[in-house]
This record gives sequence, C-alpha cells and structure tokens, in this order.
Amino acid sequence: MLRRTLGLIAGVGIAAMGCKDSTSVGDLNNVSSDALASGLNKNSTGLLATGQINSTRGDLDSRYLVFSETMARDFYRLDNAENRYITETIGGPADYSGFLGGGAFSQFYVTVRSGNTILNLIDKAQGLSPAEIAATKGFARTFNALALYRALELRDSLGIAIDVNHPIEDPPAAFVCKPNALASISASLDSAAADLAAGGTEFPFRANTGNPFASLLLGTVVRADYTFSAATWLPQWWSHSWYVQDTWHPRRNVTLELGLRYDWNMTPTSCRSEQRRMRRPTS
Repeated sequence: MLRRTLGLIAGVGIAAMGCKDSTSVGDLNNVSSDALASGLNKNSTGLLATGQINSTRGDLDSRYLVFSETMARDFYRLDNAENRYITETIGGPADYSGFLGGGAFSQFYVTVRSGNTILNLIDKAQGLSPAEIAATKGFARTFNALALYRALELRDSLGIAIDVNHPIEDPPAAFVCKPNALASISASLDSAAADLAAGGTEFPFRANTGNPFASLLLGTVVRADYTFSAATWLPQWWSHSWYVQDTWHPRRNVTLELGLRYDWNMTPTSCRSEQRRMRRPTS
C-alpha cells in the first residue's frame, strides 16, 4: 500500500511539473519590437505588412457594423441571447470595460500597434533601398490613419488616444478631442502620401490579401491549386474471390474456425475494353 501511495505522489508531481507554464517563451502571435530589434529584411517586412492588413480586415467585423449602424439609428440587432445590443446602444449607459465601451473601438489599436512595429524598425532594415523604406513607411502610416479614423467614427466627440507609440510600461496615452484627432489623422495621411511618392511604383513586399479571389484580381497570388479528374473514362473490371471455411472441435471446450481466401482483381478497362492507367501531373 505504501509503494502505491508513493507512486501516486510521484505521478502527481510529474504531472504538475509538466503542466507548468513556461515563462521563457514569448507570445508568438504578437511579434514585438524587441523580438525584431536585430533589424528587418524584405521577408520579415512582408510578414509584418501582411499582419497589419490582416488586422485591418479584422477591424471591420460585426462589432464595427452593428455598433456604428445602431448608434446612427440605421440598424438594430435584436438578439435574445445578448440584449446589450439594445440596452447599451439605445436604452442605457454603456459598459466602459467592454462590449460597447472598449469593445467598440479597442480592436483598431491592434492595427495601430502593428503599424508602429513596422515604423519603429524599418529604418534599420537590411537589404531595402531608401525608396523601399519610404514606401513601407507610407504603407504603415496609411493603415494606422485609417484605424484611428474608424475609432473616431465610434467615439466621435468623446475623442480618441493618438500618441500611443510608447513602451507598454509608460502611462496610458491621453484622449484628445475630435478636432485635434482629425488634424493628427490628416497630418499622418499627408506624411504617408509623401512617403509613398518617394517610394516609387512598387512595395518591397507582396502582401497577401487573405482572400483568394481578391488576390487573383490584384495579381498577388502566392499559391495556386489545380484539381483534376483522375478517372473520367468510366472504368470497369472484374473482381473474383474464393474462400473455404470449416469449423473444427478438437475438444469439447475448444473450437477452431479455419478458412482461406483468395482475391483476384483484373486490370481496369474502358467500356471499349481498352486498358487504361491514371496519370498525375508533374507541374
């Protein structure tokens, strides 16, 4: 009994150690500036740009559509499972900690953070020309400005935080009024336009849109799948099977089931009795 108890304690101890979170592994879903401090290259710049596009696409989710249209009295979502779509947008105060409060605009700052990561590192990028660096800056600043403007659409006279490109340990950024926010967004777009003009005609990366049909229309295809029919000739063949089986009782309490089976499948042919083989494309 003592041996079993000690074994159980040892097993629990091993399981506890195995389930302990590792603090040495960073958040792989959110690449930080520190993780890329050694410098960007064309590949990593393209990955960060694709990440910002992906975040921008996520900004236009159901929250953006439902909250903005409901507050404008153009659209209402009647949901028995979630009455806050009505109680917080029409009938009562909003929950500042989530849903209509932070839930209506906080996602846009994920896009801004993605853009700021590019802007903080692009000047040290390796293998990029000055024109390519300028084009990348214009790209990131444009999407940052769009994200801030969409946040302002939902905040309106309440204002938004603009100066957010600081380390996480710094105090939260102050909210600025709508006129000052619009002026800052306009200045950012002007800077983006100057960067794009200095960047020439092409970006140093080919960002994926995330939508296969959109990528095809824009000529940014990174992968193509080809589907083919392996057999379109109505194959036919004969299959023959033979087997024998017997039951033997060597003793009263022993029963043996013995059997032998043989299968024979003929070569497939078409309906004109022509032999066929299936081919696979090599490219």
